[in-house]
Amino acid sequence: MFRVRFKVGPNTRIEAKVDELVLDETDGVRVFLRSLTTGQLVSDADELAMRGEGYATEAQAAAEGKRWVDALVLGTISEFVGTEFGERSPTGWVSPAGLELVSAGNPEVRAYNDIAGLQVVSEAPQPVFIRSQATAIAGKNGDAVAAHVREAFSQNAEPDERSVLACEMYAASHFMPSADSRFLMLMIAVEALIEAGTRSAAQVEAIDGLVGRLASLSLSEEERQSLTQTVAGLKKESINSAGKRLVATLGDRMYADKSPRRFFRDCYDARSDLVHGNLGRPAAETIRGLVGPLEHLVRDLVLERNGFHPRGD
Repeated sequence: MFRVRFKVGPNTRIEAKVDELVLDETDGVRVFLRSLTTGQLVSDADELAMRGEGYATEAQAAAEGKRWVDALVLGTISEFVGTEFGERSPTGWVSPAGLELVSAGNPEVRAYNDIAGLQVVSEAPQPVFIRSQATAIAGKNGDAVAAHVREAFSQNAEPDERSVLACEMYAASHFMPSADSRFLMLMIAVEALIEAGTRSAAQVEAIDGLVGRLASLSLSEEERQSLTQTVAGLKKESINSAGKRLVATLGDRMYADKSPRRFFRDCYDARSDLVHGNLGRPAAETIRGLVGPLEHLVRDLVLERNGFHPRGD
């Protein structure tokens, strides 16, 4: 059999008031969706599993499972259902000895780790899936929070519009379900603070020359206008360049043991790989390693921009 677990969005449910939503029953093979919570209807579940049972071989179950996962991705988005398989989220792990203890306590079952992604296991003994999961909650010193709020009030602190937007994006990052989405939200916070300048006079003159040459090329009017707008847009500093200039205001502070400029460059490269669909996207561990220092970078940029340096910071 194959199995893959997934979540649906917090404000979405698959309306099927049944224990199992059958997708296929052909030649002894049965594919269906069911809640991860025993006895819960599919319509009430935010965590579900798709299972396919009755395959003759492990290879057949793996191949068909891959096809069904692909079909699930396309079939759900066609009905505006967001599905998250957790393959880039932190995972818990039960040791082989722990799994054996579960199996030994009930010889009729075989315990497996409830891993993210496609699993192929034997149907007999009956498989049970175990997940070890912990949620860390970081306690922030209440006295320090209160002191900093009082200090900002006493200084008549009034963050500008860019700072407010950056703070909103920073706050939103704490509600993101994965490291990837949290990282991207924090990068949006950084970009909200970036103000791109104009390139040097020599560069602007060179760009004007390129724009002038476009008029002599054998192009349609639409193509010429498109290229002219693109080339003329180069007069503005790139986001990458402007971002490096912005983070340089943080001086000799270090983020992940890197200078602000070097750390921003690494984050910007990772951000580009994620949002532009590069197939070699950064590993989940890489993104998780950037999120913590990036959170500190956003915080420091906002405080520096507003000249607010809390005592004891």
